[in-house]
Amino acid sequence: MSYRFFLILFLSLSFLLNVQPITNSSFVHVIESSVSTSFFPLQRGFNFVIDAVPNTFIFMANAYKFKKISDQYFLELKELKAELSLLESVKNENEEFRRILGFMKKAPYRFNLIPAKIIDRENENWNYSITIDAGINKGIREGFTVISENGLVGRVTRVDKFSSKIMLITSPHSAVSVIVSRSKTFGIARGGFGINRLILDNIPEDALISIESEVVVSPASNVFIQGIPVAMVLKVNKKVEDIFQAVELKTSVDFSKIKVVFVCRQ
Repeated sequence: MSYRFFLILFLSLSFLLNVQPITNSSFVHVIESSVSTSFFPLQRGFNFVIDAVPNTFIFMANAYKFKKISDQYFLELKELKAELSLLESVKNENEEFRRILGFMKKAPYRFNLIPAKIIDRENENWNYSITIDAGINKGIREGFTVISENGLVGRVTRVDKFSSKIMLITSPHSAVSVIVSRSKTFGIARGGFGINRLILDNIPEDALISIESEVVVSPASNVFIQGIPVAMVLKVNKKVEDIFQAVELKTSVDFSKIKVVFVCRQ
């Protein structure tokens, strides 16, 4: 039989059982008891469904409310992270600014220092040249020496109104007249040998060059300001048959981390 038959039968009998009985005969009581017993599971299931519907709607409403609150907290968390990142950036800039001012006050050089930020590097040969955010507007001219807190960076090769291009001492086109402080030995520090590396040329075979000796711009230089630190002696290779020594230098400036430079205006 179809389920509709059972449904109609159940509803009809339920109605009969709930109306005022017209007789008190035992037959009616037997029928009533039989029907109640037979349809009790179905009635119980029906009542369970009826009771579960409101609970389901309450659960769905609470779930929606929880999701809305969760989304709001997530959005607020993102905003807080952004604010913390901004505060950290401002803090770093303030520390860098104080460091720059401190260096400009304590620098042992008798010339004016123009601070500038690095705004561009060459993609392939990024340790050959840089571009800074200062130019004619700050009084910069071609040929000016450029330094950092730790030593020589390079020299100005091109000047625009608001920017300048700097050739680094690590460029293969760079040559710096230097002197090894301990031995007072003169030589030429050339670039083009990798990041933070220079080669010291024209060092006589009998010159005493010690590891970690400081190398500075020599008084003979007509390009850079004398006395500025250039590098430290990293390695010395001596060969009996060679007239000159092969001396490898490590630059005083770490060009992979530099962000701010100072243009020297005499």
